[in-house]
Amino acid sequence: MSSSTWPPVPKPPVLAPVPLSRVLPDGVSWAEAPIPMPGRPKLLPAEESAAAGSFPERYQDFLAGRACAHHAMVRLGVPGARRIPVLRGDHREPLWPRGVVGSITHRAGYCAAVVARSRHFAGIGIDAELAEPMPPDVVQDFCTEGERTWLRAHEDDGIPWATVLFSAKESLYKAWFPLARSWLDHRDAELTPDPASRTIRIRLAPAHREQLARYGTPQCTFAVADPHIATFVSIPTRPRRFER
Repeated sequence: MSSSTWPPVPKPPVLAPVPLSRVLPDGVSWAEAPIPMPGRPKLLPAEESAAAGSFPERYQDFLAGRACAHHAMVRLGVPGARRIPVLRGDHREPLWPRGVVGSITHRAGYCAAVVARSRHFAGIGIDAELAEPMPPDVVQDFCTEGERTWLRAHEDDGIPWATVLFSAKESLYKAWFPLARSWLDHRDAELTPDPASRTIRIRLAPAHREQLARYGTPQCTFAVADPHIATFVSIPTRPRRFER
């Protein structure tokens, strides 16, 4: 993807409104913050070590992400949540304490974290994007043929549907990776929005469906509120028949 054209970054950064609360089901706690955060919050020592050597912009993202993560875990009722470091794995994914699943998103001066109990969800993912049209070459790069056909049929809706799909695939990957521990290409899942219910049907390629066979079909919700899009993907703990 062309980083020079996507994603767009407004100047100055914007915080609200991000319609995150509209996409989250019961059992999910969340917190949000601007980047950079006011008040000079501090990382836990182990988190500070994990962020050592980061570029200033990346450090601010990490700082806001961990502050949101701790706040969300407090809301969830995790004992000692403010003293539990949220480190990161080899692929920069957040490492949550036992019994907790979660996700973090950063975009254009905005950060949010969501957490839930692992007994309720096997994995969750969130993403926030600016509600801006995507360049045609980027759409060609990440959309399947079926998705491009759907986009052409809805190009007069007044909603940047390609950006909704992009965001949903980002959320899907964040929920997917901690379970499968493997790469999921943008074209390894075909997404079909249902505008009326604000949900998105996810159809994984057969090989990837097998990787999640012990869980259920990923579920996706979305919301659009200028200037942002929010998407949320959850993977159930109980197996259900995969979409064919």
